[in-house]
Amino acid sequence: MSKDKMSYYGPFFWVAAVSFLVPLAVAAKAFHEVRLTTRPTPHLDASGVDHAIWDYLLKTHVENGLIDYDGISRDYLFQTYLRQLSEADPRKLTSSADKLALLCNAYNAFVINGVTTHDIHDSVMNFRFEGKEFFDVPEHIFCGQTMSLNHIEHEIVRKRFKEPKMHVALVCAARSCP
Repeated sequence: MSKDKMSYYGPFFWVAAVSFLVPLAVAAKAFHEVRLTTRPTPHLDASGVDHAIWDYLLKTHVENGLIDYDGISRDYLFQTYLRQLSEADPRKLTSSADKLALLCNAYNAFVINGVTTHDIHDSVMNFRFEGKEFFDVPEHIFCGQTMSLNHIEHEIVRKRFKEPKMHVALVCAARSCP
């Protein structure tokens, strides 16, 4: 092949090479940043709740302590988990620790559901619905009963378990919340 023909095809070769390699580099970077998680296989505990779903949802939709509220609200598994909480029977759990974990997980899921249901974009502390504050709205179904977040925290968790560090496990959907 003569030198003239090589110079003619040279730029086309490099354009083709770059056109092929750039998408590969972008895909490799995107793949590296994606956190791979697998959807859980159904496994209900004695109360009728599959906590692997909640674990999956948190691993998938929480990054650096920030929740992707839109993503979690669109995930059908979130609605599945909320349905399981509404039908749960904590009396079937044998240990106090399992009952407390169920209540903490339910509370935290209900906070996220409240934020997404009411489309709250600023602080839950500023939210009012029918004259009630966010934590006082009785809209969360747990064990077949409709209750507020404050009822779950103060009337069930604090009274039954008397755990002083409980507020650390219950998320209030605010950056300023300790």
